[in-house]
Amino acid sequence: MTSWSRRLGAVLVLTLLGVGALAAPASAHAVLLDTTPEGGSFSATPPRTVTLHFGEDVTTELGAIRVFDSRAQRIATPPATHPNGDGTRVQVRLPQLGRGSYVVTWRVVSADAHPVQGAFTFGVGPASAAASARSETLARSLLGAGGSAVVGALFAVVRVGVFAGLALLIGGVVFLLVVWPGGRPVPRARRIIGTGWWLTLVGTVAGILVQGPYATALGIGHVFDVDLIRSVLDTRFGHVELARLVLLVLAVPLLGVLRRGRRLPAWWNPAAVAVGVGLALTPGLSGHAAIGIQWPLALLADTVHVGAMAVWLGGLAVLGFVALRLAAAEELVTVLPRFSRIAFGSVCAIVVTGVYQSWRQVGSVHALTSTDFGRLLIAKVIAFVVLLALADVSRRAVQARLVGRLTVPSSAGAPEPELVAVAASSVPVSPGPGSPAAPTPGLGEPSGPPRPGEGRPDSTALRSLRRSVAVELVLALVVLTLTGLLVNAQPARAAEHRTFATINRSSSKLWFDLEVDPARPGVNDVHITALQPKTGVQASVVRIGATMTPPGAGMGPITLKLRELGPGHYIAPGPDLPIRGRWTLTVRALVDEFDAVTVHQPVDIR
Repeated sequence: MTSWSRRLGAVLVLTLLGVGALAAPASAHAVLLDTTPEGGSFSATPPRTVTLHFGEDVTTELGAIRVFDSRAQRIATPPATHPNGDGTRVQVRLPQLGRGSYVVTWRVVSADAHPVQGAFTFGVGPASAAASARSETLARSLLGAGGSAVVGALFAVVRVGVFAGLALLIGGVVFLLVVWPGGRPVPRARRIIGTGWWLTLVGTVAGILVQGPYATALGIGHVFDVDLIRSVLDTRFGHVELARLVLLVLAVPLLGVLRRGRRLPAWWNPAAVAVGVGLALTPGLSGHAAIGIQWPLALLADTVHVGAMAVWLGGLAVLGFVALRLAAAEELVTVLPRFSRIAFGSVCAIVVTGVYQSWRQVGSVHALTSTDFGRLLIAKVIAFVVLLALADVSRRAVQARLVGRLTVPSSAGAPEPELVAVAASSVPVSPGPGSPAAPTPGLGEPSGPPRPGEGRPDSTALRSLRRSVAVELVLALVVLTLTGLLVNAQPARAAEHRTFATINRSSSKLWFDLEVDPARPGVNDVHITALQPKTGVQASVVRIGATMTPPGAGMGPITLKLRELGPGHYIAPGPDLPIRGRWTLTVRALVDEFDAVTVHQPVDIR
């Protein structure tokens, strides 16, 4: 293995290991809006169905809705369905139920391929505080763990690997087609494109294998479970992964024609564009872009975003590892300015589509700073800005060093040495006014094989340029890493509209499990559960009261009417919280004749 391939491979491996270390286990992306019957409710008439309503489309191929009685015995039900074809609702029919308490556990997969799970209780017959308490405890035990941390980390690694593969494949082809046609016969350049093809293929296959355990909260030992793989292939995610595999197969003969170095046939360009656009479309189809508000525009923006990223970063890899090492001086005179113009256009496209996607998936400044997705997005923007700033500094430094050092055989009409200095770095800057533009050969017209050593710039200046490009590639991989983590995170707009839930541990005498559902302006349900410190066991209190104070001065608190559901568990059904902003939930509990506890908990209503 050559030194350049060892370095590229080492950087990719370290990047993927970093993603695995930072990635969280599977987390929910869809939000449960309401259920029928309502959680915690009792009715005299047994319900005939259980219906869950989500904020986006979900699938049940890799999930299930299960109903248990108070003895944890599962009740036989048919498979879940979407009533009237509504993808946001999941329903299961129930047999004739007798009196008692029941637990519903559910696990579905959101449209962006991420799992979401939960549990709730309901009862038939007269309300019973003791039965409700037992059902809540049973629900917690039946719900189980949220998923394997190893599988969640591997899922993020696979996503980053696919992004890196697409960048090397698409960007490498564009670089050899438009920027440096003379490099098409160079084995190193072909190996970079081949690495991108294989990395995308392996990442796609691995994604199909990992998706099953990821969505069903199983361990890494289930990646080769045949039934899980079949279920994955029946989902939207599986369809997109299969489509990517087909596109990769179609790319093989196109790459074979490209590597021959001859003039390309007329059909090649439109076929290559179709395959390239299709590959750039696949991440959005299986991710956040295909769901939510303005999804057609979002899907277009995501495709442009991925394509521009690939053209820039993949081209940067070919430039740094191949062109700057093997291209002749007269080729660098045209290659560097040409790539600078293409990179500038790519960055403009990345910025415009990135701003739109950020607005769509974040929605507010508060969500940007208070959610994992928002904080990861801030980190990605900072890394991107640092990348651009460093590239600009590198360009200026290399420009000063290369001016006058590029030796081009003098001949009539030969380009000036300053042309190389203008775009000596890969930083995407537009050519200055008055700068002569290098002629652009037709697509697929190689300028001839490079001549190593002929008319080469000063070796010190070249080493400086290669180092600057290498640093830019490392920063680019950091950006890809953060992109993979963003794919694995719940969009801020959805996360901010989740049910508010926390455990207030501010008192050493009593803790409180607090929940406000759905934590949006309007009617909400407030659940308060008293817990013994450290053990977390439900604790009985002599008396309890609670208020919700709206944001802003001069507005009095709303007194909550609490109803006891079980020992230490209370609910205030239906208080109207009409104002957006940070409310304060105040709970006052009398532990015994002598001890009282008061806690204040901020609650964001968004």
